[in-house]
Amino acid sequence: MIWPRHARTCPKGADARLESIAEITSAVAAARSAELDGSVWFESDFRFMQALELPGLRFLIKLADTGVAIFTHPDGSWARIEDGTVAQAGPQCVWDVVEAAHRRWDELGRPTRDKFGIDVAPGVQQVRLDGSDATWRLPAMP
Repeated sequence: MIWPRHARTCPKGADARLESIAEITSAVAAARSAELDGSVWFESDFRFMQALELPGLRFLIKLADTGVAIFTHPDGSWARIEDGTVAQAGPQCVWDVVEAAHRRWDELGRPTRDKFGIDVAPGVQQVRLDGSDATWRLPAMP
């Protein structure tokens, strides 16, 4: 089974191409309760799977004085997690993708990195989870 990439468009409101921590910290964007907090980034085995679901996501910073965690993506999307609430904006709702990937990781039994393999053939490059039919296509390189 090939897992689909989530590319849900985030609600408009804040400028998606914010770059500075101050801009993201103060940006107004749609907010909701977060299923996960920013510490999920430090779960090494999950982070591998998260990278399959959303390549390029970056942990920008966790502000010690406020507890705000900020994540950014090269497409200009961002998420700000604070006190159990996530605000996000941009071409895709990156925190929605992270939460969906975490649910999938749970469903698959929380596999460790060593349970994944890679298949490379003409026209197809994919990561697979050993012992299952779960695969993730890797982006084609020119």
